[in-house]
Amino acid sequence: MSPQTIGDSPVMLLLEVEDVDDLARRAIFAGATVEMPVQEMFWGERYGIVRDPFGHRWALCSSRDEISLDEVLRNSPEEV
Repeated sequence: MSPQTIGDSPVMLLLEVEDVDDLARRAIFAGATVEMPVQEMFWGERYGIVRDPFGHRWALCSSRDEISLDEVLRNSPEEV
C-alpha cells in the first residue's frame, strides 16, 4: 500500500549518492515533487527532499565535507 492509500506515512527514505543534483533532476522528471530543494546544509552535506508519485518521501544527499560537531553547532541556524 502506498502512503496515498493510507493517509500518508511518517517514514522518509534516505539515499546517499555521488551526484544528488542529478538524482533530484531525474526524480522530478519521473514525476516526483520537490518538498525541499537540494542545497548545501550546515552539517556538511548537499541535501534535499522529494516525494515520489506514490507519496513516498525521499531525502537525497551527497556527503561533502567531514566536519566536527563543534563546526556543525557553530554553523547551525539559531532556531535549531
